[in-house]
Amino acid sequence: MSVSYPYEVELWPQMQAPTSPANIFAPLGQRDWIQVSVKHREKFERLFIEVWGSDPKSITIINGNAVCFKGEFAIGSGSYGTEVYICLGFDGIERAIKRLPKLLCEKFLKNERNILNSRNAVESPRIVNYCFYDDTSNPDFGYLILNLYEQNLEEFIKEKGEWMTESHAREMIRQVLQGLKALHAREPRILHRDLKPTNILVDVYGDLLLSDFGIGRFFPGQGILTRYIFNIYIHRICKV
Repeated sequence: MSVSYPYEVELWPQMQAPTSPANIFAPLGQRDWIQVSVKHREKFERLFIEVWGSDPKSITIINGNAVCFKGEFAIGSGSYGTEVYICLGFDGIERAIKRLPKLLCEKFLKNERNILNSRNAVESPRIVNYCFYDDTSNPDFGYLILNLYEQNLEEFIKEKGEWMTESHAREMIRQVLQGLKALHAREPRILHRDLKPTNILVDVYGDLLLSDFGIGRFFPGQGILTRYIFNIYIHRICKV
């Protein structure tokens, strides 16, 4: 069962697909663009109709995904200088790209990549989908490319909470528990260690997915307790 907040999904007609960075600056109508996001559509239209035509040098290509690292195209931020932007792949798919200072990539971004590549995460529809990791193309930043989601759970509840029914709330709780069950399903099990509404994402259909595994950890079969308590200001988490 999905929490039903259906949005229109559009597929632009099949046109000539871009094969090089030069092609991606062609007029919008000459590319495929699978329009899925509703919340971020205006950002995409601004980016790929106006910016590509007027300031193409501001576009960065990362593994076949085009992104502009200007504040107006940011869709999220987090600890340690983490920033998230919209991006569009040469395959026409809308994605998100997480950017983190290079100094912290090994500790957080690469750790998140490893967790999202694990079998427990890959096989679950309740864990965000990872696409690509890059820590070599830029001397100052590392990047993690993910599927694009509409918003986090905190934002969703603020916007739509008063219209939610009890059945919707129960379904949301069930989906979060499904994600946790998947993380703990088999060895090596995964501890999220930072689970909160801002780290639970909502897709265009209203379904929930667990995200932000930067401080997550694999733990062995004999381990049943983490004694480490992660502390960000006054936020404390301890998971058994």
